[in-house]
Amino acid sequence: MTRGSRAALVAASLACLTAPSVVQADEKASCMAAHERGQEVRLANHWVEARRLFLVCAQASCPALVVQDCTRWELELGPHIPSVVVSAKRADGSDVDDVSLAIDGTTVGRPLPVVPIPLDPGEHVLRFEHAGWPAVETRVTLHDGEHDRRVDVRLEPPAADSTRVSERSRRAPTGAYVATSIGAAAAIASIVFLVVGKIAEHNLAASSCGHAGTCSDAQVSPIRTDYIVSGVTAGVAVIAVGLGIWQFQF
Repeated sequence: MTRGSRAALVAASLACLTAPSVVQADEKASCMAAHERGQEVRLANHWVEARRLFLVCAQASCPALVVQDCTRWELELGPHIPSVVVSAKRADGSDVDDVSLAIDGTTVGRPLPVVPIPLDPGEHVLRFEHAGWPAVETRVTLHDGEHDRRVDVRLEPPAADSTRVSERSRRAPTGAYVATSIGAAAAIASIVFLVVGKIAEHNLAASSCGHAGTCSDAQVSPIRTDYIVSGVTAGVAVIAVGLGIWQFQF
């Protein structure tokens, strides 16, 4: 074996001997940090985070005195941490699937958790969201030891149909009513010109030139004009009424 090979072998052996102690030192440092930080956040009423840290420093790999402290603190704190149980339903009482929940701006889960959610005491904002539906927010104030507080919300799809009906009703007076009014006036005008033309035609036919068939174009032309105007106004009436009906529907 060469001198370089022997040196490499010695270095590898030393690394194997020192690695466990390095790992143990890191674990001990994590335990001590969790022990210290857990006490700080507990005093600040961040009990959920404090309990998580106490569980970290209560592991068997931590120093015995630290494990003793953290185990006791976790057991003492557990019964005091409040919790909520959430649900989202429709008006008919059926469950809404695929609802996401955010608490104080942080997403907790999607779909909704079915188990109690531990929270710190104090006020919290719960926001329930379902894709395409209006979100619902609610506030709750939790107290020391208040477990399984029910938070039930109602979610409904947007009322798109009723919105369209409301918009149609707002548009109708300026659109549909005007169009139908024009159509009605045009229809009356068409009838008036038709009646006037018929009367004039009857009178002309009963006259001497009508019997002799010698009426001039000047005598016949007004009657022809009445019929033309009657036909045009009848067409306007049909178009206007049709437009008004269309606006009522859409």
